[in-house]
Amino acid sequence: MLAKHGLHPGQEILLMHLCDCDGLMHSEIAQLLDVTPATVSKIVDRMEASGLVRRQTDADDQRVSHVYLSADGRKLIEPSELVWGELERESFVNMTAEERVLLRRLLMQVLKNLT
Repeated sequence: MLAKHGLHPGQEILLMHLCDCDGLMHSEIAQLLDVTPATVSKIVDRMEASGLVRRQTDADDQRVSHVYLSADGRKLIEPSELVWGELERESFVNMTAEERVLLRRLLMQVLKNLT
């Protein structure tokens, strides 16, 4: 679903985070996405090459760079949200509200067990 917009899985999540808070540092992105800094570099490199984001070195600390949405990246926010909405509808189409609540509770327990 994302590929038709030129996105790889996970990139839409970074786009949405940048939409909420543009100019995130690599360390902040790593924390938000729960990935390593090396993974962030790969994601940002790919997205920068595609023209979706741009990096800017921090004026006070040249070792730090901030990641900003480009105009092309900003155009993909709405399609990304629509993809997530469609995925949610497809995922829960035959579930009652009670079943969705139970599933959420069980998945939260799994997450708690793993962390």
